[in-house]
Amino acid sequence: MIELNPDRLSIFNYAHLPSRVPGQAKIKEEQLPKPETKLTILQKTIETLGDAGYKFIGMDHFAKPYDELAIAQEKGVLHRNFQGYTTQEECDLLGLGVSSISLLGDTYAQNEKISKPIML
Repeated sequence: MIELNPDRLSIFNYAHLPSRVPGQAKIKEEQLPKPETKLTILQKTIETLGDAGYKFIGMDHFAKPYDELAIAQEKGVLHRNFQGYTTQEECDLLGLGVSSISLLGDTYAQNEKISKPIML
C-alpha cells in the first residue's frame, strides 16, 4: 500500500460478527488475535506509516502532511462524525442506496439493508 502512495489511508480492525456475517462463523474466537496483539499491530502500523510520511490522524486514519485532514488536525479544527474524520463542522448528510445512513439535523436514519427493486 505504501508503494501506491495514496494521500489518505483508513485501516480498520477486523470486526468478528458471525451473527451478521455467517461466513465468519468458520473462524473460531480463539483464532483471533488477543487485544494485546491487536494493540501491537496498531503501534507497528503507526510506526511504519509514520516512517513512510503519513501522519496519524486518529483511530484508524492516516494522511500525508499536505492533506486537508492533516492540516486541520495541525490547526486544531479537525472534526469527526459517524463517517469518520472531516474538516467540516456539523452538517446534514444525505445517504442514498442500500444500507446508507443519513444525518439531518439531530436525526439519524438508515435505509434498509436488503436490496429491493425500485419502481420508477
